[in-house]
Amino acid sequence: MLVLASVLGVLVLMVLWFLISGPKHQHAELAFRLPKRSTIDNVIELDEQQARALKLVIVSEQDFQKEVRSFGGIDFDQNQTVVIYAHYPGRILDAQPNVGDFVEKDQFLFSMQSPDLLVAETALIASAGANVLQDKTLRRAQEMIRIGGISQMALDQAVSSQQTAQGSIVTARNTLKTFGKTDAEIDALIAERRADAALIVKSPIAGVVVSRAAAPGLFVQPGAAPAPYTVSDTSTLWLYANVIEEEAPLIRVGQKVEAQVAAFPDAIFYGKISVVSRSEEHTSELQSLAYLVCRLLLEKK
Repeated sequence: MLVLASVLGVLVLMVLWFLISGPKHQHAELAFRLPKRSTIDNVIELDEQQARALKLVIVSEQDFQKEVRSFGGIDFDQNQTVVIYAHYPGRILDAQPNVGDFVEKDQFLFSMQSPDLLVAETALIASAGANVLQDKTLRRAQEMIRIGGISQMALDQAVSSQQTAQGSIVTARNTLKTFGKTDAEIDALIAERRADAALIVKSPIAGVVVSRAAAPGLFVQPGAAPAPYTVSDTSTLWLYANVIEEEAPLIRVGQKVEAQVAAFPDAIFYGKISVVSRSEEHTSELQSLAYLVCRLLLEKK
């Protein structure tokens, strides 16, 4: 028992010596390298929404894209916008579509009283009557020449008059086509022999009415502002964005863009840069601000 107690005492002394003079106390650099356990664990708490967005992926190298944010305004595509004027002076009789209405191609926009149209229709009716008369005169001259009733000179004169009448009616028909009249409408005018001074103006494209100045009783002239109607195809829109000079090297034609508008804060519109131009704004007499104006073509989804 004495021997066993002595052995246990020696073992206790060896353990105490190791704890007091162990590696941490013998080698200071080793003690520095050993991890120190903090009394407070580093814990990141996530709510339910953050936890759903959390993903575990393998660490890898990726390219970070530089984003350029800018402000601008939306405009109609000028390449698909038609300003519709009256081709001839006159007074508006009726106007139907309002701003915001969608119109189809060749749909009625407004009608106007045109003295020029009345003159052209009267000339067509007169030419048609002269053409019928000269056709009869030519057939009668051809019958008379066979029996020797008239001379060859008289027959030639009848042929010339008939050709002149045909040329006049062709010219009159083409004149009415410049007013937008179709062949069917021209044929009906010749058959009825009734001139109508009401000129109907139709939409040349399908789109949305973006402006209207037409009103019954308003006198309009070709090219005189404001235009009676403006129609635009809104399937594509333009967005003008001002980019500061420092970010100009990052802008290229053809780059894809994402745009948001105040009217639809949760919607994202996609498009691409179609035109880049330089602009300058004078903020004072001694200072000016240079920037790029980017025209973006937005696609309507």
